[in-house]
Amino acid sequence: MSTVLEKAVLDMIKSTKNGVLQSEIWKAVGIDSRKCSRIVVALEEKGLIKRDWEKIKGTRTYRITYIGNSLNYDFLMAGEVLAPCIGCDEECRPVECSLMDQWVIALAEDEFRSTNH
Repeated sequence: MSTVLEKAVLDMIKSTKNGVLQSEIWKAVGIDSRKCSRIVVALEEKGLIKRDWEKIKGTRTYRITYIGNSLNYDFLMAGEVLAPCIGCDEECRPVECSLMDQWVIALAEDEFRSTNH
């Protein structure tokens, strides 16, 4: 995080389930709206938040929502093994791929272990 203010703004955004209005952020953090806008844009460029236009009492503002590291790659993993097709340069058919067969078996074993513990 590049500044203490960025961290304060991000912490406020993270603490809300359905996002927070940008106009509420700058008031709560005690900064002017221009500075808040610059911080919000920086956070958006880092992929930590998203901004959606919203009209409140006739005034347009942004609803800021935390997205952070919301990417989840668990579905590509069977235990500690990454799906074999990721980065594969073989020109095979997945239904005939022994690496894929092994991965699917590992995935089924993981599922079996997790449901039986």
